[in-house]
Amino acid sequence: APPRQTYSLGEAMTFTLVTDHCSVKFVGDAGLNRSDPALVSLLINQIDDVVVTTDFCEDDQFIRVNNSRQETVRYVGYLCEVEFRIPSDPGHTLPAMTIQNRGSRSTVISSSSPNQFINFGPNAFSFNGTIINIALHNLLCRRIAVPNLFRGFIDIRNSTFTAADISTTHADVFISVSPDVSMLVPYLVEYVQPDNNVCFMSKNDNGVGYEQENRCAEDCVNRSFWEIISEEFDGNLIETNQTGWEIVCEWRCEQLSIARLIPFKRDLQ
Repeated sequence: APPRQTYSLGEAMTFTLVTDHCSVKFVGDAGLNRSDPALVSLLINQIDDVVVTTDFCEDDQFIRVNNSRQETVRYVGYLCEVEFRIPSDPGHTLPAMTIQNRGSRSTVISSSSPNQFINFGPNAFSFNGTIINIALHNLLCRRIAVPNLFRGFIDIRNSTFTAADISTTHADVFISVSPDVSMLVPYLVEYVQPDNNVCFMSKNDNGVGYEQENRCAEDCVNRSFWEIISEEFDGNLIETNQTGWEIVCEWRCEQLSIARLIPFKRDLQ
């Protein structure tokens, strides 16, 4: 197996990870004190046309994986694993972080345990790119930023944040908030969807609390159609013209819809 390269995030103000079909995991390390810097390690096959560049000397640090192999063999014999080893103490703060996937296969972001805290403190946590599947618990940050994610899923549970800005084409999004008092406030959500397929959950006491204004509409019109139908009869191909009317519907969103959500505590039993 290739050697695992390990770096310290002790001097980082920001950290950027550019991936191509990598496994990214946050792992709590009881051997690290709260004041110790987090460590990031990379395990990747040493194969042609896969280049890794790093910079851990400046305030803005990064690891960039560039896989320029042809698509037919892009992932043959390919392995990419990234591991963040962070102190188990939930008070440890990570630098502002961005994870981007450029591959045609998904990058998976997860934590080693649902009890592991991932604390960015006053910093932002951002991820974007082609396909990302993210499943994290106990995320604390100032802002969750997803400027552009094409496909995948976002599953972030028991999270604490000030703002969340998410733009995605096809990814499913599930975010639940922590019982921290700062999170038990109304949230104004602005959203736009290509189809009528958005579901919200909100506290709703006798009709008070949850509000939604759907500013999209489904416009349906009757449209005439004409087609040629070919049938075989007694060994001969007979073509007939068929005309008629059909209903064609289009989901249109000319401005953002809004929803006002009230967090609630739920007894999972």
